[in-house]
This record gives sequence, C-alpha cells and structure tokens, in this order.
Amino acid sequence: QVLTPSILCGTTAMDICFLARVGFSAVVVVGTDMERCVMSKVEMLPSGMKVVDKRELKASALALGVTLDRGASTRVVIVTPYGVRDYVEDTGSLEQASLRAAYGLYASGQEPRATAMVQRVLERGEQQALDSINEITRELLDHPGLGVDDGARWSGVDADVMTRHLLFDKAREMRQWLMFLFECKVWHSIGSWQGAEEAMHVACEACERVAAASQLRELDDYQPRVFADAIHRLFAEEGEASGKVGAEELSELRKRFYSRVSSCERLLPILANYPRTLRLGSDDVVNAVQFANSVTSGFMSAALDMRAKAWGLPAEFAASLRPP
Repeated sequence: QVLTPSILCGTTAMDICFLARVGFSAVVVVGTDMERCVMSKVEMLPSGMKVVDKRELKASALALGVTLDRGASTRVVIVTPYGVRDYVEDTGSLEQASLRAAYGLYASGQEPRATAMVQRVLERGEQQALDSINEITRELLDHPGLGVDDGARWSGVDADVMTRHLLFDKAREMRQWLMFLFECKVWHSIGSWQGAEEAMHVACEACERVAAASQLRELDDYQPRVFADAIHRLFAEEGEASGKVGAEELSELRKRFYSRVSSCERLLPILANYPRTLRLGSDDVVNAVQFANSVTSGFMSAALDMRAKAWGLPAEFAASLRPP
C-alpha cells in the first residue's frame, strides 16, 4: 500500500520531508509549503498501513527524531525554524514494540529474523513478554481496520461490503498471529511460564470470537432492521450513542460494532429480548423467538466449529493446545 500525500495530510502536490520508524509504527512529516507541515502517525500491520493521527504545524520541518523510551512511550521531536516541538505518546512497552516488529518480519516472509527477535524479547522477562502477547492479541481483535476510515480503498463502497471485508481481514490476521506464535517458537519457549497457558487460550479464543462475529454479520443480512436497532441500543446503553440516530449514524455504529470483536457477545441478550418488543399476541412473536434462538445457536456453533477445526492451525501445533 502506498501512503500518498493526500492520505497523509489531505493534499496532493507535496513531498515527504522525513520518515522515522519505531517498532510497528512510523512518523511521517509532510511539507505542504514553506510555512506549514503535517505530522502523521502510521500503524503498519501485515494487512496494510493505517494513518491513526495527524497534526498540523505552522512551521516547516528541518529535522525529525523518534525514540522509544523504556517507560512505554514514544518521543517525537521536530526541529523547526522557530524552535523544537516535542511530543510524547503512550505506545506500549519496549517488549511490545519489539514483538510487533518481529510479527511484521514474519508476515513479510522473514521467519528466521523474526524468530531471533522473539528470543531477545523473551529474554527480557516473563511477565513483560506475556503482557505484550496479550495486548497485541487484543489490539488485533479490536483493530478498526482500514475499512473503518474514509480512504481510497473504500471510496464509494457500500458499508455492508466494508463490514464483511473487515471481518474477513480480521480472521486472516488472527490466524497469521497464531501461526507466528507457533512457528517463531513463542509457545515452545514460554510453555512452562506461569500465565502462558492463559495467553495461549486468549489467542485461540480470539479466533473463535472472529468466527462468531462473522456469523452474526451473516444473520444481520436476514434481519437488518432488527440488528440495527439492537446495535444502536447496545451503544446507547453504554453511553456511546444518542437516543435517536439517522441512517448514516446507524451505519457507523454497525461498522464500529463489527470491528470490536472482543465483546461481540454483548449483542446476544439484546437480541434475545427482541420478541418482547413486539405487540402482545402478534403473529410475528413466534418467528421472532425462532430468530432469536437461531442467532444464539449460530453464534455458539460458529465458535465451536472454529475450535473443532483447531483454529486453522496445523495438526502438530494444535495438538499441543488444550481447548480454552
């Protein structure tokens, strides 16, 4: 994927002044004219790159420096004609950044280098390594994906298509993450650590959650109005949506829900109450009860089917895992 100036800062005829990479992130400074530049933070995942932050500076950039501190923060320093601009952001631990970089190497086909980097990460301490594994698993599971942003890839694409591809990409990403943990000897090296089995289960369960969320998305096509109302109610109960929303806001809520796979089961109790919202004695109540039951059973069946298929892992890897 090419990060053009239009994606980085919203303009077209500009050049990249500076680029610095730390771990799984990069900082790009794009000059727009002699008196203005835009700093963009880019996350680099195997599935693509995503601009997650943009800041405009009313000065040209003369130099860029990025360092990753031990204290889980990234320091960005930009030298301008008027002085130094200094930014500090929480980006996770040094172990987490290194593990992200190793995953990036693995995804690009550099397994030996990724394995060597993994071993260096694991030597720094058990708890830091396990925390990093769990955090990256959660991030991949809930990463909004390229499809949530307005970009050239999804320009003019229907929201229904976006949510389908978002879940497809997430399923592929989670399987690749599991393969990385096995093929780069992560599980083999930490198998005896306290908390390692739980981390393995969290990673495998993440694949089951993606499968279950994908099943919800399929059922969404049969009763889109019911699902839209349930998703709106879910976000309203959590204070993330107003009481009444329009079609465009509902579409955004659906995209947000299907990108937060770690808690997709929250929708089940709301859908289970759907028959109660119908008028007493309505002929649609029976159909509504059957539909609510099919949603719950389909959700569980999708998750258990993924477990029965050993989470897409080769047999020799899956045999070393006990089900969560």
